[in-house]
Amino acid sequence: MHALRASSYGPASTSLEYVKVKLPEITSQTQVLVQIYATGINPIEAKLRSGNITHLIKMPTIFGTDFSGVIVKKGSKVSSFEVGDEVYGKTKPDGTYAEYAVVDVFKNAIAKKPTHTSFIDAAALGVASVTAFEAVVSKSRLNQLSKDTTPSIIIIGASGGVGTYAVQIAKAFGVHVVAVCSGKNASLVKSLGADETVDYLSQEAIESLAYRKNTFDFIVDCVGGDNYYNKMAPTIKNGGVYVSAAGPVKDIGASNVSTLDYLFIVKTFIFRSMFSHYKYVMITGLPKKYLTEGILPLLEKKAIKSIALPENVFGLEDGAKAHEAIESHRTIGKIVLKVKTE
Repeated sequence: MHALRASSYGPASTSLEYVKVKLPEITSQTQVLVQIYATGINPIEAKLRSGNITHLIKMPTIFGTDFSGVIVKKGSKVSSFEVGDEVYGKTKPDGTYAEYAVVDVFKNAIAKKPTHTSFIDAAALGVASVTAFEAVVSKSRLNQLSKDTTPSIIIIGASGGVGTYAVQIAKAFGVHVVAVCSGKNASLVKSLGADETVDYLSQEAIESLAYRKNTFDFIVDCVGGDNYYNKMAPTIKNGGVYVSAAGPVKDIGASNVSTLDYLFIVKTFIFRSMFSHYKYVMITGLPKKYLTEGILPLLEKKAIKSIALPENVFGLEDGAKAHEAIESHRTIGKIVLKVKTE
């Protein structure tokens, strides 16, 4: 089969190769073999490939966690899926930058794809949608808020991969959404349900939002760093929640991450957790149950959809270009590799 393989650490143009490799085989009776139709690209994959985060990954390797496709073979202990089922999900470990991948139905997140959802859109869901659900519903403790008032949220980075899902999930749960994004993306974000948009390029608009102190129940920050935190944290009500999907270092992994960077993250997390009038949390895990128990029902009701613009869909052989695009930190929605024509 063909796969996009990282041969070594370094730039996408020299690291990623479109090659022929051996077809993977089922090694457990709880596994299925999926013919991959599309696979989503996530920032962590580009950061790991670059070598900026860690050199513990053995090269060469095939990255890829998100997927959509069709089951072509299954183990004897798989009863919830059949050969021919159209599925999507996220795997662990990696390996979906390829024409086929093995998925364990008990250890990994996998679900049947709704017929109204394309393979491209389904492949985009994976990590980004589960991250958004974890941030908006679980970490923000949305279900603990009073039913007598409308909860309010600020979503920073609302036009990105996680942000576009976060806006839709928040609206599906009846939350008043203030979305921070660029002015040129405001119409898109409003079409996803945002009640207000704030142009992050306008200092006046940002300062006006920051002035609304003790107003919001929670903030979901998909950008990270100190700038937004320092400006927006005072807008949270007492007992509210600041959820960071990116951490206290903006674009961490875009350059080499040192031991001091890790120590800064730990120190910052402890300080903000202990000395704030609100709860400060970071996304550190993505429970696989959220894909089936959280995202799938919303998808089936058409309460959420993926934003995978045509210019952000690349062929598997053009994976290096896809990685370069995600490293720009300026893409709208999700970047997807199209592996097979539907």
